[in-house]
Amino acid sequence: SQHGHQGRRLHLVPREAGETLDAWLWIDPVDHLVRRVRLYSRNGVQRTVQLEDIEFEPRLPSDYFEFQLPAGARVIDAPGARGAAAPGNES
Repeated sequence: SQHGHQGRRLHLVPREAGETLDAWLWIDPVDHLVRRVRLYSRNGVQRTVQLEDIEFEPRLPSDYFEFQLPAGARVIDAPGARGAAAPGNES
């Protein structure tokens, strides 16, 4: 039961073999939001995430997702890393 009423369950199975064997989603039949996710791993680990107090378009400060480089840290560009130029493609 999700939020006082029976939820719908959706069973997901990956197309290709990997670490995750399958997953279950619990969907609220009233607001149609995913309220719980349960993942089953090949090594026997089961993970469950409960989603509550879902808020759409929350007001966040403009710097909420800005990364602040810690004092004394330095940035190193790794070839092929996301956002870094691949070898031979430097501009």
